Amino acid sequence: MYQPSFEWFYIDVHSENGYDLVFTLHTKPFSSVFDITIWDLFVYKDNRLYLHHFFTRPQKQLGRQDRPVMLQTDEHNFLQHNKSGAQLSLSDKEIELDLQLEYAPSPQNEYELLADPGPERSFRWILYAPYCRARGLLRKANEEIDFTGTAYHDYNSGNIVLKKELKRWYWKKFYFDERLLIYGDIVDRQGKVRRILIEVDEKRRKVMNTVEEEKTDRALILKTPEKNWRYQKDKVIQIDDIRF
Repeated sequence: MYQPSFEWFYIDVHSENGYDLVFTLHTKPFSSVFDITIWDLFVYKDNRLYLHHFFTRPQKQLGRQDRPVMLQTDEHNFLQHNKSGAQLSLSDKEIELDLQLEYAPSPQNEYELLADPGPERSFRWILYAPYCRARGLLRKANEEIDFTGTAYHDYNSGNIVLKKELKRWYWKKFYFDERLLIYGDIVDRQGKVRRILIEVDEKRRKVMNTVEEEKTDRALILKTPEKNWRYQKDKVIQIDDIRF
């Protein structure tokens, strides 16, 4: 039976008022010698880091159920899936967040992200809500920030040591007016490549496992048996540098 040694739940929100929110709940942090959970929140404003706040709790304090997902340390700190999507609540020191993700829950496929997986060697991904709406309120001391916009929610787990097993793991999301393209490019230490491309709109998800990539200094070209995508790089803004 598959037993992950690490796992995390991830949410990001692109708000219409220029704020971006990134949240990760590490229920089993990788390479940690402590039995803790990590609740990690980043907020950006106009492509610059505005706020970073994280806190830890003992793993034994985490109440959990998997279907639907419910992760809770107390009445103020939880991530819950429900009939209308998901709710995230945080309260620690001067930070309070209440965030609602609005989407129709559906059966989820679990994707393997390694090119050569095995019973003791796996890196998995579940895409809960790739293209949904979010609304929420963040309170920081006497300040309030509203979030209304596009959101994304997924989950990763594995039983490998990422730094030892992977040479690279690139993850890209391309947003359009009515759809989203998600591209993963994973290469292990033996040079074996796993690529996955998912095209998402309001009605469907199309998964493509046969993907070729071409890069230039100014463009990225993705090729599948059905069609090709070309993306021109006009400007790059580095807003953070988070090391695992």
